[in-house]
Amino acid sequence: MRCQLCLVASLASGCSFTKNPATSGGGDDDANPIDGLRVDVVEFDAPAECSMWQPHNFVACSIPAPSGGLDLTAGTWTFSTDSGSLIDPTGIVTTPANKPITQTDSSIAYLISIASLNVEAGATLQVIGAEPLIVASWDTIMVSGTIDVGSTATRAGAGSSPQPECAITPWSTTAGLTAMLGQDEVPSTGGSGGGGGGALNGNGGGGGSGDSPEASDGGFGGVGTSAPALVRGGCSGANSGKAGPGDMGNPNAISVGGSGGGAVELAAKTSAVITGEVLAGGAGGGGSPAGSASGGGGGGAGGLLAFDAPTIFFTGATIAANGGGGGASGGFAETGNGGQDGQPSATQAAVGGAPVSACAEAGQLGGAGSIPNGATSTNHVFACGGSGGGGGVGFVLTWGLVTKSAATISPVDMPGPS
Repeated sequence: MRCQLCLVASLASGCSFTKNPATSGGGDDDANPIDGLRVDVVEFDAPAECSMWQPHNFVACSIPAPSGGLDLTAGTWTFSTDSGSLIDPTGIVTTPANKPITQTDSSIAYLISIASLNVEAGATLQVIGAEPLIVASWDTIMVSGTIDVGSTATRAGAGSSPQPECAITPWSTTAGLTAMLGQDEVPSTGGSGGGGGGALNGNGGGGGSGDSPEASDGGFGGVGTSAPALVRGGCSGANSGKAGPGDMGNPNAISVGGSGGGAVELAAKTSAVITGEVLAGGAGGGGSPAGSASGGGGGGAGGLLAFDAPTIFFTGATIAANGGGGGASGGFAETGNGGQDGQPSATQAAVGGAPVSACAEAGQLGGAGSIPNGATSTNHVFACGGSGGGGGVGFVLTWGLVTKSAATISPVDMPGPS
């Protein structure tokens, strides 16, 4: 049986394939109307090769036949797990072969089946959407540019802050996996408590108390967990408490917690070579809105980066799933500063928002490198709102023989669950 371009073919019982030598190696690339997207012709002949591939978190013989190889050239590409659409730097949309994967906790991951993946230097692939992404490459994965499933104040990475595991809870004296909201401000004399930082691998930091003396406690940070046997993102930081009657316009004003980093598994049948960046940073917590003196929002936890191939090379690469910094409070006539997003570094933690006056408390550091936990507020004597706690680090998981050379990896990579 032979199938070309294979966007609609199915591996219902499993099919092997080989690249057509007449079209591999660039000969037919110029015929492709989509600049920068190489579509290799693929031949299917026997249900053999899929049974020889044993990836994690999906079954090779049950996924669709691959669409062509993806060769992402310089510029910003966007893939959405909501729509399955890949948008190139010029706005052209394509849809690789795909299948929803039901995971062990009944959550859904979005899988794309492709012949190969090459993210060239100067290319950035941003991955967004409610579901995490699994890339199933029937040949190689090469990343010289950037794959980013991290979150920012304006963008949530794919599969970030999954529910119900990451549902933000009201203020409580009991710590759990999820971060806690800061406590509302009730008297009109001070500010509200800061939100706790999100967790995944590392713990989130606790938020600071508002008012002086303390009247509005900060929320607890989330508590980290062991490496999950599925693909899931980091938890978001919690919001601050409400500003209260002292607010200059809106007593319900809050500082918003940062989203957790997203999640992606890069699975290759032959090898994965990473010389660029693969990132899943948590977003920084928001600073207090103007005139509110509410506490800062908690930083989001780093997400999950998984690499699954017989041989994996991290050569001069940056692999980072760090937590975001907590947001700062501000005075009643000021606007608080938000925390920094998780950084692509093993030594530089995301800093918290800087205070704009002596009344306010600086946001707390996110987790990074050898310090996996987000920082907790320790000073509770600020008259304005308390700071947001920092987000904890996520996971870097590997299955296969890993070779590292001059690579920056944060947190330290670990074997994925069997």
